[in-house]
Amino acid sequence: MKGLTERQKETLLWIKNFIRKNQMPPTVREIGRAFDIQSSTAFHILKALQGKGYVQRGNLGARSLKLLKKKLS
Repeated sequence: MKGLTERQKETLLWIKNFIRKNQMPPTVREIGRAFDIQSSTAFHILKALQGKGYVQRGNLGARSLKLLKKKLS
């Protein structure tokens, strides 16, 4: 996962596991609760992951987060 901070790596792996387990993406609030951080901090992490091409956030609601096919290295 070249170019990701440790927090970004940890968050991305957690998101992948959440989706695998629940068959749907987490909300920003769920990410915040999982890492004991504010929703705004979780949002900034997601924005960074989106900017680096690992996730895409849609406009269709809280669960519109999508993992991209970018290979994790």
